[in-house]
Amino acid sequence: MADVTFFDIHCHAMNLGHPNLLALIARMDHDRNRLSDMLFGPYSSFFLHHPRKKFRNLLSVMENDTGSIFELIEDDLNGAFLRDERKPLFRGGALHVGGNSYSRIVLTPLTVDFGLKEIQPLGTYYNRAPSKPIDDQIMEMLQGIQKYHEERPDGAIEIYPFLGVNPRNYSFEGLQDLLEKYFGRYRPVRQVFHRMFSHLRQFTLELGNIGPYAFLGIKLYPPLGFDPWPADPDERRKAEYLYRYCVEKQIPITTHCSDAGFVVISKSLSRSYTSPHRWEHVLAAYPELKINFAHFGRQYSRKWAFFPDHSWRDKLVELMLRYPRVYSDIAFNGAQMQFYDDLSELLSRFSGDQQEKLRSRLLFGSDFLISLVDEESYFNYLSRFSHAPLDSELKHSLCSTNPSGFLFEGG
Repeated sequence: MADVTFFDIHCHAMNLGHPNLLALIARMDHDRNRLSDMLFGPYSSFFLHHPRKKFRNLLSVMENDTGSIFELIEDDLNGAFLRDERKPLFRGGALHVGGNSYSRIVLTPLTVDFGLKEIQPLGTYYNRAPSKPIDDQIMEMLQGIQKYHEERPDGAIEIYPFLGVNPRNYSFEGLQDLLEKYFGRYRPVRQVFHRMFSHLRQFTLELGNIGPYAFLGIKLYPPLGFDPWPADPDERRKAEYLYRYCVEKQIPITTHCSDAGFVVISKSLSRSYTSPHRWEHVLAAYPELKINFAHFGRQYSRKWAFFPDHSWRDKLVELMLRYPRVYSDIAFNGAQMQFYDDLSELLSRFSGDQQEKLRSRLLFGSDFLISLVDEESYFNYLSRFSHAPLDSELKHSLCSTNPSGFLFEGG
């Protein structure tokens, strides 16, 4: 069997110590609409249907160390948690999804820079923003990958994380140092990353000796206060340096692009920063930027209180047709079969080169373990994708051909 790879381009391996929960609570206290967004937005299933059971299920993953989360994912695909007659998705040495077989699985877990210099007033005795250094996540992520390779040297999963970066948290010189440390000798070649991570168990991990090839790409998260095209000249200088650096080294970027998520700034500001319309300025200046807009621009807010708003999605389609390296993943959306019906209908509106271009820019993502608020398991999420009303060739493009081109030089 040919060595064909399945890619999950958007997943997480975080625990309860990573998110800045206090900043989220402070924002909810300040803006009561945040609570209603969570109750009636994408997380409504979590809060309104069997919340205790779903919360226990989520904690049963988040209470693990990072390495154990990767092992849990592999065990789930092997059918370890099945209580019915369904077959494991990974059997006979291959992952079977959408009528295709894959001998390898690549995960790109996204770290998020939750560090904030200031948050809404806490009204508490200890009224100081908690420290959330990205260094802690870096160490936990690499130790988790190391543990996975130690305990499963013949495992089917390759793990190539993205580094969470919020330029607001750094001086210009600090941002330069960060990028040079982790991407200074970067080349987007899969064999190099595979060699690095397959031998990770041989290294003593310390922050001082972690360098290039620890991260495959960069994760940006506007709802934490990152403005892609800031008016402030100092912030603009940092943002543009980041884009130039990524273009020169062909570093892929994934940016959050949904009006839901972990929002700690005002709703209006978050939507302004997160909207793909905001990125038009960036792409006009850096048309070769390789960027994945997560969640396919999903908007949970409604037009006139009833009708779905697809303006972000439609803008992403426009950007994908205009710029050669603009992609979009379907993370979290795939928890509902209706999404695939809508996607199929959307693609049918285009023909010829335009349709082929769109089909070549869509990426599969699970948003695991966040997707557990709407879907019971990783197994179920992949099963739903496998049975989605999309042709087999398109499914293969989403989970293999397209992400390979997004992540690596030469596809």
